[in-house]
Amino acid sequence: MTPHPATIVLRLAALIFLVASCYPARILAADAPAAPPVVTVSQPIQRELVERDEFTGQFAAKEYVEIRARVSGYLTEIHFEDGQIVKEGDLLFVIDPRPYEATLAAARAQLAQANAQVDLATQQLNRSAELRKKDFEPASNYDQRVSDLKVATAATESAKAAIPRPSSMSDSPGSRRRSPGASAIIR
Repeated sequence: MTPHPATIVLRLAALIFLVASCYPARILAADAPAAPPVVTVSQPIQRELVERDEFTGQFAAKEYVEIRARVSGYLTEIHFEDGQIVKEGDLLFVIDPRPYEATLAAARAQLAQANAQVDLATQQLNRSAELRKKDFEPASNYDQRVSDLKVATAATESAKAAIPRPSSMSDSPGSRRRSPGASAIIR
C-alpha cells in the first residue's frame, strides 16, 4: 500500500514548514543590533607638560690621552682645555724656546770651532808633509799632525751630532707640541 501522491506532497510540505519555522528566529537574533559597549568617559585635563628630564649619570670618553712632559721647560701657551676633543696635528701647547735656542746656538758654535780645528790641522799636515819629503822634519812630528787631523775630524762629527736634524726639529724641545694621534680627549 503506497500512500497517495497528494499525501506525500502534503507531508513533505508540513515538514518543510516545520523546519523553516525554526530558522527565522535564529536569523532574526543574529541580525538584531548588539547592545552598545560600556565606555568610561572623562573630561580632558589641562596642565603644563614636562618636555625634558634631568638624570644623574657619568660620561666617560671612549679614548683619552694623558700628556706627560718629556722635556723640562716653561709653557708659554696652552691651546686646549681639559675634556676637549683634539685631532691629530692640533696644536696643544708651546714650550718656551729660549733655553733650547741657546743650546742650539752653542752646538752650532761648537761645530764652527771643530771645523776651524780641521782647517788648521789640514794646513799643518800639508806643511809637515812637504817638510817630511825634504827630510827637514822628524817622522814623529808628521805622525802627530796626522793624529791632530783625525782628532779634529772626530770633533766635527761629534758637533754635527749635537745639532738636531731639520726633520726632527718640529718635535724638538722648545717647539710647538702637536697632538700625538687620531682624535682623542685630553684630560
